Amino acid sequence: MDRVVLKIYEYFWEIGAIAELKEVASSPDEVAAKFASEALTVIGEEVPYKLSQQVPCWSTEDVQYWVKKIGFEKYADAFAKNMVDGDLLLLITEEDLKRDIQISSGLLRKRFMRELESLKIAADYGGLDETHLDQFLMSLCPEFSIYTYQMLSASVNRPLLPLLTDEMMKNECGMRNPVHRLKLKQALQNSKHIEDIEISLLSKQIDVFISYRRSTGNQLASLIKVLLQLRGYKVFIDVDKLYAGKFDSSLLKSIQAAKHFVLVLTPHCFDRLLNDDNCDDWIHKELVCAFKHEKNVIPIFDQHFEFPTSEKDIPADIRHITKYNGVRWVHDYQDACMDKVERFIKGELNRTPNPLVVSHSCITDIILSRKIMVSL
Repeated sequence: MDRVVLKIYEYFWEIGAIAELKEVASSPDEVAAKFASEALTVIGEEVPYKLSQQVPCWSTEDVQYWVKKIGFEKYADAFAKNMVDGDLLLLITEEDLKRDIQISSGLLRKRFMRELESLKIAADYGGLDETHLDQFLMSLCPEFSIYTYQMLSASVNRPLLPLLTDEMMKNECGMRNPVHRLKLKQALQNSKHIEDIEISLLSKQIDVFISYRRSTGNQLASLIKVLLQLRGYKVFIDVDKLYAGKFDSSLLKSIQAAKHFVLVLTPHCFDRLLNDDNCDDWIHKELVCAFKHEKNVIPIFDQHFEFPTSEKDIPADIRHITKYNGVRWVHDYQDACMDKVERFIKGELNRTPNPLVVSHSCITDIILSRKIMVSL
C-alpha cells in the first residue's frame, strides 16, 4: 500500500467510512455499489458479498445473507432449512414467519416485515413486469410497490387494475390495508383512462426530460442531470438499456409529463436518423413526442457536434430542430452554460431565432468561443 493510499485508508478509518462503504457495496443499488466496491478495492479492503437488485432471482444463499445482514442471524438456518429463495421471500407472510421460521416474538415479526417491505420497494421487477405495473404503483404511492410482486404472481398487469374488486385486491394481491385499497380504487375512478393517471402523477415528479444518444452522449447527459438537480429541478433520464426492438412506452409518458425537453447533441448522434422513415430510432421517437406535445425543447450542443450537411438526412417531422437556439456546451465554462440552460427553462430566451436580431443566445456562444480560443 503506497503512502497516498495509506493516508486515504487512515482517514476513512478515522471517520468510520469503511463500514459504511461495505454496507453500500453490498446494497442492491447497482451504481452506488459499484463505486463503493472500487473504493474498497483501492484501499485494499475485502469487497463484501453483492446482492442483485433482482430479488425474485435470489438463491437460497442470497436470502440467508440478506437475513443475516438485517440482524436476523439466529433464523438464517431456518430459512435455509425451508429452502426460501427470492421468490418465496417476496411472498412470505407474518404467519409463515411464525409457523415455519419459528419467530415467536410478534415484535420481531413486525420488524422483519418492515425490512422486507423496504426490500420490496427497492427491488427490480423489470424482467417480469412487461406492463410496468411497479412503476405505475410507485407513481401512485411508493408504498404500493410492496404489492407489485404478489400482483405479478397472480397474473395481474396494469390494464387489469380497473377491473379488480375489493376482494381480489385483498386476497389475490395481498392488500390487507383497507386504506390502500381505497386509495387505489379512488385513483382508478378519477380518470377515464389508466394512462391519464400515470401522466398526471408523473408531471409532479418530472420537470426536465433528457434525451441523448447512449453511445456518445451518456457522460454529458449524466453531468447535465446532476447540475440541473443541484439547481432544484426534478430530472428524468433513462440510464438503463432498453429491450432491443421494443420502444419503452413509459418514456413517452415521461416526456408528456415533463415541462421541458433537453436534447443532448453529441458527435454522430444523428447518424441513425438517415432513412428512418418508420421512426424506429430512439431519439427520433422522443423528439417527435416532444414536438407533438409542445414541450419546451432545449438543444445542448457538444463542442464537436455538427448537424448533417444535408437537411434531407434528418427526418422531415423533426427537421426544424436545426432552427432552434440552444446551448453550446463548454466544459471549462459549465456554470455559464447551465445559467443559459436555466434561462431557456424560465422562458427568458427565445428557442427559435429572430433573423432580424442577434440573440443573447448567439452572443453568449460567441463569448464562450472566444474564451476557448484565448485559453488555447
